[in-house]
Amino acid sequence: SYAAAHYLCDELVKTGLFAPAFPDAPFLKECALRTTLPVKALQAHLAEKGYMAGIALGDYREGMDDCILFCATERRTKEQIDEAVAKAGKVIDSWYVGRPILLVSILNGAFVFMADI
Repeated sequence: SYAAAHYLCDELVKTGLFAPAFPDAPFLKECALRTTLPVKALQAHLAEKGYMAGIALGDYREGMDDCILFCATERRTKEQIDEAVAKAGKVIDSWYVGRPILLVSILNGAFVFMADI
């Protein structure tokens, strides 16, 4: 649904690891996000957890290797979306085990998110 897709994309962007691929373009039920994460590895891990993680847009368009298309159907609740975002976070954590991470918060109110990390 429109609301679920926007909620999912907003939550993923809040992690700081995703950004809208087309920031000025509206979307309905699917959103394209750029990420610094390895898209194929993210897809594989979320698939193992039972989520169809999105379409790797680099498979279809040159210059979009860092982009993934997400959608949320009417069948997904807010709780299920939160669970999917949390599982994505666990994957990210596992990639950085034993390596220092520098997180910089630059947006007003972002300290609340940073405190949760």
